[in-house]
Amino acid sequence: MQGGSVQLLDPLIALVGLVGVLGLIAYWISARRTLRELEIRERVALIEKGLSPPPELMPTGSVDSVNPPATRADRYRTAGILFVGLGLALMLLLGAAANVPAIGVGVGGAIALLGAALIANSVFGSRGRN
Repeated sequence: MQGGSVQLLDPLIALVGLVGVLGLIAYWISARRTLRELEIRERVALIEKGLSPPPELMPTGSVDSVNPPATRADRYRTAGILFVGLGLALMLLLGAAANVPAIGVGVGGAIALLGAALIANSVFGSRGRN
């Protein structure tokens, strides 16, 4: 009977952990929303008083001069770096796990080459726009 209770305990622990993580995410989203509302209210109060709010009081989700929006080249470069890293990680993981380095180089190398193509796209695609 004890073996059966251990088998039921493992999924229960996983379920409690999942519910806990989801609860923390919901709390974080709620706290972030409240903070954003307070920032907006502070900005509106300054505007109603006839004052110009400083750029530091920009709401968190908005675009300001300190953090300009990402360009298309920036997004391609970011995706390319992520794909190269993923490809190299798969090379190492599959090569070591299968004990056949050719498998790791084949699968991971293909993903790394896709990342390199995205990086090249970011470099050559932004030349005419600067």
